[in-house]
Amino acid sequence: MAVNPSLPQFGAPVLPRIGGPLAEFSMQLAVSPLVLVVLTMLVGIFVAAMTVMLVYHWRRFPFEHDVFRRAERIYMVGVVLLLAVAVVGIFLTA
Repeated sequence: MAVNPSLPQFGAPVLPRIGGPLAEFSMQLAVSPLVLVVLTMLVGIFVAAMTVMLVYHWRRFPFEHDVFRRAERIYMVGVVLLLAVAVVGIFLTA
């Protein structure tokens, strides 16, 4: 496979060395930034759809109103933080 010098090159992640039958195993994965952005957008769309369904369910059928309000806030903060880490990770590898 020819390397295009105009595209940014990323260092491949390497698994740490471990003992046993996998001692010589390493994995290298080179992915273009465009692919990472598209995958992150697809995951974001999926998470947004699941969030809409969960929030609808939590608001429509709450067992304990206060508990589900707290759960909704915790879920939203967690989702935003995880997606932010994913987006920042794309730009840190560039």
